[in-house]
Amino acid sequence: MKRFLFAVLIVFVVSPAWAIGTRSVGGNELHEWCRNPAATSQSVCHSFIIGTIDALGGIGTRATFDGNAFCIPDTGAVTKGQIVDIVKNWLNNNPQDRHYAAVSSVSEALSKAFPCR
Repeated sequence: MKRFLFAVLIVFVVSPAWAIGTRSVGGNELHEWCRNPAATSQSVCHSFIIGTIDALGGIGTRATFDGNAFCIPDTGAVTKGQIVDIVKNWLNNNPQDRHYAAVSSVSEALSKAFPCR
């Protein structure tokens, strides 16, 4: 876990993609990071998605953002890679909504995949 956090820190410090100031990241920008095969872009994509989930409450809790509620089960069966794939697929399949904030895109994608019961 310490290695992962250190890697995330390094990515955010040295990545030019993170030099965005105080403005919010849009879905189009997240989509570009996620579809770019470069290791740095993939790290930013993964870190943004997992960081968003952690900021909204994390796996195993009810998270809500922008009217979208999702409940990722804390069973150990759902991997972070699977979560990232779900968001990537949603971004690919919903270009009409990518102009919204990336956090909204993440919450929308996960609310469809992991609705709260």
